[in-house]
Amino acid sequence: MRKTGSPSWLAYDLRVMFQGCVERGFSNTEDQTARFAALLGHQPRTYSSFAEELAKEWAAA
Repeated sequence: MRKTGSPSWLAYDLRVMFQGCVERGFSNTEDQTARFAALLGHQPRTYSSFAEELAKEWAAA
């Protein structure tokens, strides 16, 4: 990141953020999931189901 001229604080923040993802994963609480579902208007789906649905749409095009 230094070669691209990014500030050192950005590199630090990204490292801390990604380290947290490695250690704790991308998990949500039930309340967070419920609030997200309310915003979406339906239950969230997994990335796998999204990718499968998109692959079917592409194959049909």
